[in-house]
Amino acid sequence: MNTPENTPEHPRVLFKFNHANEWLEHKIQDHEMNKDPREGRQALAGMLRSVATILDGDQVQDIFQQEMDADGFFNPTYVDQYGDQVPNDLVLLPDYDDLDDEEVKTVLTANWYQPEGRHGCLMASARDLGDLSELDPADADVDLTHADTRIDRVDNCLKRGNPQDGFYHA
Repeated sequence: MNTPENTPEHPRVLFKFNHANEWLEHKIQDHEMNKDPREGRQALAGMLRSVATILDGDQVQDIFQQEMDADGFFNPTYVDQYGDQVPNDLVLLPDYDDLDDEEVKTVLTANWYQPEGRHGCLMASARDLGDLSELDPADADVDLTHADTRIDRVDNCLKRGNPQDGFYHA
């Protein structure tokens, strides 16, 4: 317990917590132990919202740097030529020869993307392709870490593919 000096101006006083952080830790623990988990979560969320309103962006980043990084906060978000967000899980299209007819259809129905100036370097969302491709764009020397990289979506009417030429666009 915090005990200030015992002087005539300041009679001996004891405080329950030595620091404001101790009080906050205590409140968090109280809410964690709450018998009603929903009520505890709501109370913790309210406390975080209150703290978020008084912290500036640099302070939030100082505190939550690792969590922000894990959530992809620092990864650039791209917008295609139509203003639509480009998926952040792009992989290179698989080799046409490695696919059966159904898998070729899956690739042809996925949205295709191409970095500006990289004709023939076609990509799609890993989510759209499933397990058909895990080829990282970096394997084709495509750097998607720069915010000035422009990525265009290939219109469906331009998509092509055959065993001889592989996947390409008109």
